[in-house]
Formats: sequence, C-alpha cells, structure tokens
Amino acid sequence: MVRNHPKTLLVLPWSEPNKWVFDNHERGPIIDVCSVPELHANRTFVNLVRCSLRIVRHLKSSDYVVSWEVASALSTWLGIRLSGRHTRFIALGMIPKSTHKPSNAVLSKALSSANIVTAFSKADIQTVNETFGVSVSAVTPTVWKQSDGVSSSRSHGWLAVGASNRDDITLARAAEASNIKVNRFARQQTHASAALDWHINADQDALNNAFLSHQNHLAILESSRYASGLSIAVRAGFAGQLLIASDTPHMREVILDGETGILVRLNDSVQLAETIGLLTSGKIDSRKMSAAHQDYCRAHHSYDVLRHHIETLVASCV
Repeated sequence: MVRNHPKTLLVLPWSEPNKWVFDNHERGPIIDVCSVPELHANRTFVNLVRCSLRIVRHLKSSDYVVSWEVASALSTWLGIRLSGRHTRFIALGMIPKSTHKPSNAVLSKALSSANIVTAFSKADIQTVNETFGVSVSAVTPTVWKQSDGVSSSRSHGWLAVGASNRDDITLARAAEASNIKVNRFARQQTHASAALDWHINADQDALNNAFLSHQNHLAILESSRYASGLSIAVRAGFAGQLLIASDTPHMREVILDGETGILVRLNDSVQLAETIGLLTSGKIDSRKMSAAHQDYCRAHHSYDVLRHHIETLVASCV
C-alpha cells in the first residue's frame, strides 16, 4: 500500500553521491537518492548487475523509483526484477544514442515495464517512440546544481566539455582560424590540434573550476540526431558563461539565438570562426547574453523545477 506521503527513490548515473544537482541543496523528506557509476564508462554485464544490486538495497523503503537517462533506466529495471518488488517505475530523459538493435531491444523491454517515460527534449519524443516502441508522457527539464565549493576568477577564455556527438574537427578548424586556445574536457582525445588543449577524464572539482573560470563555452555537435549537449548548455548557463552551440532542434529549446546564446550551423567552421571573431572584437554583448541565459536556467532548469516535475509525475503514476 502506498503511504500518504510516498517515498521516491531517484537513481542518478553519477559515481559520487550527492555531487550533482543535490550538492548543497535540501532534498526534502520524500526523495531519496541512489548514485550509481555511469555505465557508459564501463559497459559490462558485471557493472550493470553491480549498479542494479545497489539500487535493490534502496528499494525497500520506496514506493516509486525514478531513473535518470537510459543507462540508469536499464539498471533500475533490472534492480526491480531482482528485488521481486512491484515498485512503480518512472524513466526520465530517454535519449536513443545507439542504432545497435539488440541493445535497443533490451531497452525496449525495460521501458515497456515503466509506468511513465519522459524525454529531455520535444525533438526526441518521436525518436524515442520509434526506437523503443514506448510513448513519451512528458519532457523532463535538464538540470544542474553547480557546486558552491569551488570559486575562481574568470582567468580563461574558451571551454568545451563533453564527448557525446561532439564535432571536434569543426571546433579545431575554427579555433585555429581564430587564433584561440580551447580547453577541451572529454573522456578521450578525438582530434589532434594545437588549438585544443585536452583534459582527459578530469574529476568533478576540476570541471567545476573549469566552468567557473572560463568566460565562454563552445558546444559544437556533429549532428542533430539526439539531445546531446543539453546538460552542458544548462550547466554553462548556471556558471554565467556565454554559450555558442550548434543549431539543433534540441539546443533551440534552451537557447534563444542572439538573446540567451549564439547558435551556429552544423559542421560550419567558417561561421563559427566568424562568431568567435565578433565576440573577441567586442561586437557581441556577452555579459547581457550570458546573464539572460543564467536567468533562464534558474527559472526553468533548477532542482526545484525538477522536484516539482517528479512530484507531478508521481501523483499521476497509476
């Protein structure tokens, strides 16, 4: 029987407990958190089971379990099966990143058991339905709680973070043409260029410092096929950075071109270099634009917004 105040377990793909959106934030009595190692860093069956067993240990006191992104949804589904419980299951933020049919078949089975499935972007709703054969009930706001534990002056100019769907060739060509140096944070180096200073597998404190110490962020993507870069766009907004991003349907949902950031065409290093030149020459009001993006993120992508979203989903979950 569900309690008058149902207990909800949120499963985050994050190896450091409470180091993400909940860092330095009061969670409240109804939402517990289970952090599991990010499966994309170790895609093995053993790691999947390890994550699922960690979830099982948290399920006993929970009426609902909410997972964040595809990998967590898979380990959550398996955890529910291993526990033998009938916990209601809500899968947030499905982003189909693979065309591997056997993998998607397993994910389809997992998501078909979920009471509610959401996407991070309106542009992904049809893709989720076609890939996994499930209906999307809502769009979940991408959130990020910037750590308050790191502070630094804006001593650097250009930052690029992330690995998924990134176009480092276009980024490097534009940076070379603009004579700038970009600090590139990722899981692995994908392109050699004197304009890209690579930082591989940096820890979260180093990443926090990078966001707070750089003025501008470059989120340059290979394609528009899924909602990659959204979490970086939001994190850059909270950090008060000017964001230059590839013009995709997903990015247009969080960036109003010329007002809260700048959108550039996919695979167009010339336009990207021209935009960088306008910024470095002072022809773009970066402070006004970054402040507007920060205000937007605070209003639409904060933890309080996510918490209300989860509570609304739980209330409608039958």
